[in-house]
Amino acid sequence: MQRTLLIGQNTDPAFNRANRQPLVVSHRGGRQEYDDNSATGFELSLAHGLRGFETDLRITKDDEIVVMHNGTLDATTNGSGIVEEMTRGEISRFRLKTSGDPIPFLDDLLALFRGRDDISVEFELKCEKLGSEARLLAYCRKVRDLVAAAMPEGSYVFTSFQRDALRAMRAVDARVRLGLIMFGLVQDDLDFAASVGAVRVAPRIGDTSEAMARKAAAAGLEMTLWMVEDVADYERAAAWGATAVTSDHPVYLFDALQTPKQVVTIVGAGMMGSALAFPARENGHEVRLVGTHLDREIIDVCRATGRHPKFKRDFPWGVKFHPIEDLDEALRGADVVIGGVSSFGVEWFHEHVLPAVPEATPVLTVTKGLVDAPAGSLVTYPE
Repeated sequence: MQRTLLIGQNTDPAFNRANRQPLVVSHRGGRQEYDDNSATGFELSLAHGLRGFETDLRITKDDEIVVMHNGTLDATTNGSGIVEEMTRGEISRFRLKTSGDPIPFLDDLLALFRGRDDISVEFELKCEKLGSEARLLAYCRKVRDLVAAAMPEGSYVFTSFQRDALRAMRAVDARVRLGLIMFGLVQDDLDFAASVGAVRVAPRIGDTSEAMARKAAAAGLEMTLWMVEDVADYERAAAWGATAVTSDHPVYLFDALQTPKQVVTIVGAGMMGSALAFPARENGHEVRLVGTHLDREIIDVCRATGRHPKFKRDFPWGVKFHPIEDLDEALRGADVVIGGVSSFGVEWFHEHVLPAVPEATPVLTVTKGLVDAPAGSLVTYPE
């Protein structure tokens, strides 16, 4: 019997786009959860259920392919030196800085991925220091030969920011799957992707417009959006037509996607109430932020821009904004209600909001300040 795949686990781009369930890709083996580009990070991500992976490949002085993002060893290892000017033996003397694991080479990763048709791997070509077209072609040929010998066709794609790398890989192999990486997606990127027969574009979600993302999807291109670190951005990427999302926290994101979601209604759009909207929405819950009668201008701005006008920060994608007149609608179906008003608004909340909340619905409040009792003493609100 075929096992049912979890959200973010399917490697079929067409399924993922149609069902708004992009594949979760472990960026550099989950570099914020495990050591950057470590074999252990890829192994543990795989064991946890991740089926999408991204890694970086460089060539050494003696034509070995090493897994390394940066052009030098300094940032992620206890060594120093330019990767392309060192041999495998020289690099292997050092260890990854955080875990002390060996620096992996491509053959180490392929031993983990070999023969698997249930995964999808993005191999990023890092070759800005090769210096000549002949050296670039030799690098592409070596990478293609090693990967093609170990992995089923369709389970991998060669990606790069560098257009000359993609041209070289296409010259090496007319059929191999290619993907162009960029920051903000623009029309010129789509034109280049078409010119080299790329099947995928990979723009950064924070630098790309919804319109351009949808244009790429309409053109039939697979699309990996990066970096996606919470459920709110995952849902935004899905709505834009992404087939995969890349994350530095893939295990957290994958687990959060499987967690049942609730409807959270927050009354009070000032600092405290609005701040609570962030973790609730980032973890995938439906968040309804209701402004009080004093928050009308705030709600108008939030509706128009998605940005809080006082602390000048964009809300997570998908937060819904309501004026106080929509209170009944915002409370309908809520699993929890949170009062996020100041101390001066606690009595107002008690008189105007609590009566509208169903008796079985939990109510939480967050405020600051003390009550000035008639006798002149100060008491806390719980008292």
